Amino acid sequence: MGTATPPTVFDHRCATALAALLDTEIRVFPGGHNGNTTHPRGYAELLRGVLAPGGA
Repeated sequence: MGTATPPTVFDHRCATALAALLDTEIRVFPGGHNGNTTHPRGYAELLRGVLAPGGA
């Protein structure tokens, strides 16, 4: 989910529901649903941390 994604948007609701089903916390990435293209450095840095052993 992105920092610019409003809570009323379908993407936000889906991410929240999936996190609840998986009993995990939501990771909020820079930008909106396309943060990987609008904020590539910040997105990549956070993604590396999340995917690393122990996750961020």
